[in-house]
Amino acid sequence: MACKTRTCGCALRSSSLTVAGSGVVGDPWVIEGYQGVATEVPDTRPGVGIRTPGMRIWTTDTQRLWVWRTSGWRILSEPPQPWTPTVSQTTAFGLNTDAARTWYQRTDGTFRAQVRTAIATGTGVGGDPIAFSTPFAVTDVMGHFWIGGVNTLGYEGANVSGFLVHTGGTTMNAVVHESPGYLGSVPLGWLTPGLPISYYIQGTFP
Repeated sequence: MACKTRTCGCALRSSSLTVAGSGVVGDPWVIEGYQGVATEVPDTRPGVGIRTPGMRIWTTDTQRLWVWRTSGWRILSEPPQPWTPTVSQTTAFGLNTDAARTWYQRTDGTFRAQVRTAIATGTGVGGDPIAFSTPFAVTDVMGHFWIGGVNTLGYEGANVSGFLVHTGGTTMNAVVHESPGYLGSVPLGWLTPGLPISYYIQGTFP
């Protein structure tokens, strides 16, 4: 942009900037750059011809920061998001989930999530693996879980904990520390109503 004395002659060349305003008194020019404001519903993010790789947009309705990655918008940050987890052992358990402490967050292709819940209905099937859900389809995930309270699961009065192994899509299977020094697949068949379940995971998604 080049300006002469008193009279301004301007030349603006950029596919990542938008000029608003007429330039007259009371309606000044405003140059809107990478930190533009938009909404997701309805979607008012910049369209074709304005988007450039690295462009960032803040969506006011969802409080998310996005970046344009040539092929699409990717979330850089967002507040904790609510979700409904599932836990099953052959059949799904009814869960009593603590919504205030069950959430996920996405950051530029990675995510983290935690769950605080308890079995409300249903009984586990002995010898079958326990399956835990992720908030959405992921490419890779790892995490840990904890089930039960003192004297509830029969392992010398101890709580049961272990690792979560991704089996594809939105499903993870539990691998349990059954007793000190032993790591095995889940044989638990006495998961019953009232048992608390917690897990924390992190990973990547498409």
